[in-house]
Amino acid sequence: MIYSSNVLSFKWLQVLTFIRPGTMPGLLLNMIKELPFTQRSQDYMPLSRVQVFSAEDDSMSLNVFVYGEEGERKFGDVDLTGAHILEYASNLLQGSIGTEDEFGRPHPEPSPTFERENIIAYLEKC
Repeated sequence: MIYSSNVLSFKWLQVLTFIRPGTMPGLLLNMIKELPFTQRSQDYMPLSRVQVFSAEDDSMSLNVFVYGEEGERKFGDVDLTGAHILEYASNLLQGSIGTEDEFGRPHPEPSPTFERENIIAYLEKC
């Protein structure tokens, strides 16, 4: 039984969201068994992504099932969209920021992870 579901549908993509009370063993498997598409269905769409979430107190689970071909996502130039991240990484490597942020949280230690090429390679995967 589906307690709550939300369906977002396009010609090439369908997203189903299930919200259920609790996080007991077997709950995700039960949701999977209730999914509408099988390989034998005339309207078959491949399952391309599953996102599983549960409340910290185990009171609720939220699972998102994405069907269809999502295709390649293009969001533009990562130099532009990630400019604030690249600037922070540069300042961190140069040592031009303090050891803590404005809330007293420590900044990470400088490392090769924060080199511009590595940050850009990571952002291109997002």
